[in-house]
Amino acid sequence: MTHDELMTLAMDAVRCGAWMIRGDDDGESYGGFRWAAPGEWTEAPDWNPEPVCGGGLHGQDRDNGGYAERRSRLVFCETDGPHVAIGSNKMKCRRARILLVNALPAGLTVDGSLDLSGCPIAELPAGLTVGGSLYLGGCPIAELPADLNVGGSLNLRGCPIAELPAGLTVGRWLDLRGCPIDSLPAGLTVGGWLDLTDCPIDSLPAGLTVGGWLDLRGCPIAELPAGLTVGGSIDLRGCPIAELPADLNVGGWLDLRGCPIAELPAGLTVGGSLYLGGCPIAELPAGLTVGGSLNLRGCPIAELPAGLTVGGSLNLRGCPIAELPAGLTVGGSLDLSDCPIAELPAGLTVGGWLDLRDCPIASLPPDLTVGGKIYTDEDTVL
Repeated sequence: MTHDELMTLAMDAVRCGAWMIRGDDDGESYGGFRWAAPGEWTEAPDWNPEPVCGGGLHGQDRDNGGYAERRSRLVFCETDGPHVAIGSNKMKCRRARILLVNALPAGLTVDGSLDLSGCPIAELPAGLTVGGSLYLGGCPIAELPADLNVGGSLNLRGCPIAELPAGLTVGRWLDLRGCPIDSLPAGLTVGGWLDLTDCPIDSLPAGLTVGGWLDLRGCPIAELPAGLTVGGSIDLRGCPIAELPADLNVGGWLDLRGCPIAELPAGLTVGGSLYLGGCPIAELPAGLTVGGSLNLRGCPIAELPAGLTVGGSLNLRGCPIAELPAGLTVGGSLDLSDCPIAELPAGLTVGGWLDLRDCPIASLPPDLTVGGKIYTDEDTVL
């Protein structure tokens, strides 16, 4: 049969629901079993209709997907007879024939997940809909179809893809680590986390919405767009970002370690921890709220704002800070080692341990409250 004839049969199989996707090694499957040539029928010699592995021709269909077969090629098959589900991620049938090799027909719908990781497929069909997650890591796919619909997660890690289609919606996470992508489409919505680690992307689109965390480590991004919404955490370690948008609100933690950022916006709210170690920040904004820990280790900060509340630990190790604000409350531990602070304020409350090593503190206030141990010079524990 010609390729066009096989493709026509494949599209008919999609319409009838009589198909499966599987992997093999140039026609050889598990145990050395060999399939007939494309277009010719293959029958399982040991057919067993029970829902157990073995005793049939195995693959993924519309309702039973997600099973990963690490084989040298991807094959799309027409099936003949009933499909027997095995667990929730694969199925088997008695009789089938290979129609397409390293290709899928247009209009394909997979209600579950589809794992094509490492397959030599170079193109996805128009109208592909995946209700679960789509795994394409390591595939030589350079472009996605304009009408691709993914209800779960989309993994493109290491693919040579440089552009995403406009209007793409990903229900869960989107993994673009190591892709040569340098821009994202306007209006992109990612229900879970978005991982852009080591991508050459230097700007994010206005109105970007990320339901989970946003990972931008190693990206040449110098600024974040106004209106950015991130439901989880933001990791900007090593980015050349020098300023944050005034309306930034981070539901999880915010990691700015190693960034050349010198100032935080007024009213910044971080639901989790805030990591600023190594940043040239000399001052914190009034009204800063940090739900988790605050790490200022090595920052040139000399003063903390009045009313600062830190839900977790506060790390000021090596900062040139000389005094703490009255009434400071730290939910976790407080690290003041190597600080030139000579006196602790009245009413200081520390939920965890207190580290005062290499501080010129001679005495402790009578109303000091510390939930853990107090460490002083020469490893003295009070």
